[in-house]
Amino acid sequence: MHACCAPCLSGVLFQVAGHSVTAFYCNPNISEDNEYFLRLGELVRYCETEGLSCVEGPRNGDEWQSLVSPLSSLGERSRRCYICYHYRMEQTFLYAKEHQFDAAGTVLSVSPHKSYAWINEIGLALEKKYGVAYYDADFKKNNGFLASVQNSKKFGFYRQSYCGCSWSRIERENRGQEVPLQVNS
Repeated sequence: MHACCAPCLSGVLFQVAGHSVTAFYCNPNISEDNEYFLRLGELVRYCETEGLSCVEGPRNGDEWQSLVSPLSSLGERSRRCYICYHYRMEQTFLYAKEHQFDAAGTVLSVSPHKSYAWINEIGLALEKKYGVAYYDADFKKNNGFLASVQNSKKFGFYRQSYCGCSWSRIERENRGQEVPLQVNS
């Protein structure tokens, strides 16, 4: 399961009960090292409490950047984000195929800021391309997002306020929304 962060995984985990889950942290979109490693550390900590394996995928920032930077001016929820979702999900499917997993999916759909339609479209295409079943779920349903917020408080997770890419951060700051680094309590 592609996981961008502990809060999102925590909003998904109860919805995949009965399945053996490995968290796959592949997030080259996170431009700042401190942000990248803070999210990774929180995810590892959560996986340890839940008895899950956590694998750090390739960061491949330059490769990701070459795909997404030509679209940098398009803004959040644009083709730029679609390409980003695709890249991270494809890395997940590649890992799943190489390591003989039965299925692959992503926690991205737990966020109300992410397009389930796009995520589903990408997942179904990658299923065909790699021969690995796509775990199709709109995780924001069944109160997945609410659970992620509640679990963030329960576990004291750091909960970010932007996706991680530098353009998202700048766009939030330009709208007057702070992007603080803080841990929820």
